[in-house]
Amino acid sequence: MKSILIYTLPTYPHLDQIKRSGIEVFVLDQKLKKGIKDLERKLSRGDYYFILGVADNKGKSKIESKAVNNFNSRKKVISDGPGEYRMFCPDKEDRKNILPGIEKNGAYTTSFCNYTMYNIQHYLSVNEIDLFHMFVHLNSDDIVSIQNYLYEIDRPSSPLSMLKKAQAWRKTYDLIEPQLEGDIELWLVGTYCIIQALELYLKSYIIFRNPMYLRMNLIKKDFKHNIKKMILEIEKYGPEMLRQDLLVVYKNLPTDGSGNIKDFTDLRYGRTGDVTSFENANSIADYSADFKKVFDYIDKVIKENSRDYYDQHLKKQ
Repeated sequence: MKSILIYTLPTYPHLDQIKRSGIEVFVLDQKLKKGIKDLERKLSRGDYYFILGVADNKGKSKIESKAVNNFNSRKKVISDGPGEYRMFCPDKEDRKNILPGIEKNGAYTTSFCNYTMYNIQHYLSVNEIDLFHMFVHLNSDDIVSIQNYLYEIDRPSSPLSMLKKAQAWRKTYDLIEPQLEGDIELWLVGTYCIIQALELYLKSYIIFRNPMYLRMNLIKKDFKHNIKKMILEIEKYGPEMLRQDLLVVYKNLPTDGSGNIKDFTDLRYGRTGDVTSFENANSIADYSADFKKVFDYIDKVIKENSRDYYDQHLKKQ
């Protein structure tokens, strides 16, 4: 299974502390161009799904949002390269919960750090190597927070553990369902619960059918909250009966055309938002049986095969 790699410049003063995390660390050569080439060769093997560049920062820790084709504000890093590359940055929820005090840098640097991450991201882009690439200017006080974040994203997410979360949301909906009629506020809560259950059921099935998605961050990256993308992925695995049932569910969802649920973000974060799309959608109570048919099938398949799945994919984790 692919893993995580930390890389840093040879001048980084907290190398011993970073190495104690147990995560592989690559120290670039003193001759920076050589060090970058050595790292590119290492990445070409396809052994990593997440790389993290680390540099020292005496002030507030900042996650770089972009690498720019500008070195020391005087010349380009790569003469024919694009103006900038977007770097991976954890979403606001993860930064708040796992990386408190570490900010996203909306600006950019043009130092050796930028020179390094631009070169690496250019190599990844040109060679179509798909992985997360994050760079952080890190105050030593925040090293533990970064280590905890890496442990969290590298944590295997078994289909059974994802399924249990889905079942909890389904159970909540089942408790609410008898009281939905005539109560718009409670109906919105019920809508949230059953759609949240649907998302987690679909993700648990995808993890079950494709162990590549055992890493939590991979399934979050590829699907986010997009129900349409999840259904298209499940179509690759079958069975046809499940695909047909999912199409029935999907046609009744208030989606925005791209596969995301309209106004769902507002509900997720406790804001009322413009809930017109929910009010005009079919009442969930009218087709909750379609949801539950999908839920029951996924429940059955994963539970019946969980022991074999564990032995094949998780026992050595």
